[in-house]
Amino acid sequence: MINWKTTKPTDRSGITFYNEREIICTKALLVKYKIGDNVFFDKGVYIPSRKEWQDWETFELVNVIGWYDLTDDLK
Repeated sequence: MINWKTTKPTDRSGITFYNEREIICTKALLVKYKIGDNVFFDKGVYIPSRKEWQDWETFELVNVIGWYDLTDDLK
């Protein structure tokens, strides 16, 4: 069973593109978010300087319910 975290992740070990420049973000995380009445799952990162989530194709994710670090399963 996945224990979804609802706090903002503090890891800053990733790099992503935002407005055509590289900025620091978290490593890739499993993100659960809601659109309307539907719940979706995607690979995403959290950008601390922008205080927002971004999916793997650099689109902003809104209505994030929780996140999970898949590497926790490897420990």
